[in-house]
Amino acid sequence: MTYYKSASLKRMNSIKLDNKPKKNYNKKVKYRAMKFDGDDKYSWAVFYGKDVKGFRSPIFGSMGIKPIIAGCSQSEARYYIKKLEIKDAENVVSTGETVS
Repeated sequence: MTYYKSASLKRMNSIKLDNKPKKNYNKKVKYRAMKFDGDDKYSWAVFYGKDVKGFRSPIFGSMGIKPIIAGCSQSEARYYIKKLEIKDAENVVSTGETVS
């Protein structure tokens, strides 16, 4: 039986050190619709989810975040998100990799 002086040594010995980069081909690109540069009906935009993670709406251009599609209504933004997700799913099926 092995005795450890602290619990952290036990955890360190149980961790496998593997320096190989992990490939996650099944990871989906997430999109998000948010208000962009205004407060009218046509100020919605589609962003990559990783770019706006932690931000609240509205997003301003001075924040340095660029939208994929801008200048649409909320329903149009949802439509474009669905179209982009379908396009990404087709790319995964044909190539086996995600496009980001």
